[in-house]
Amino acid sequence: MRTPVTEHRYALAGFMSAQGMFTVLRIGPLELAVLTTLWDTARPLTIREVRDQMSSRWPSYSTVTDVLSGLFCKRLVTRTRHHGRWYYRPAQSRNEYLADCIRAFLAEAPDPAAVLALAARPPGQAHPPHSPDESAPGPHQTSHAVAGS
Repeated sequence: MRTPVTEHRYALAGFMSAQGMFTVLRIGPLELAVLTTLWDTARPLTIREVRDQMSSRWPSYSTVTDVLSGLFCKRLVTRTRHHGRWYYRPAQSRNEYLADCIRAFLAEAPDPAAVLALAARPPGQAHPPHSPDESAPGPHQTSHAVAGS
């Protein structure tokens, strides 16, 4: 299966530091495409195998080498040397990675439970009215005084 490199989004990744603090790292679209290639494969892959499974002629072998080295430094992949070649695998499952991203976002929220509840709704579902503590005026409030009222 070939992994497409389609969007120019950045994703978050993280790890627990020695001090017990969750550290968030930014990863780019190519790093995410390489990770996705590894997640979609049941076994460790060499650099060439990662490159060959990607959807286009771009990136080059040396670019994949650099990306995997960066992911290794960020502790997002592990590697094992066997018969003179490095074999790479994700350091965590896709679900564990996504859970870490969610935890990182929730750590920034003033009300993590409310954010999680909103995120769990199906896409396209109508948003509930603003809560009273938000700045948007409610149905019985106006943003300015009305003369004569």
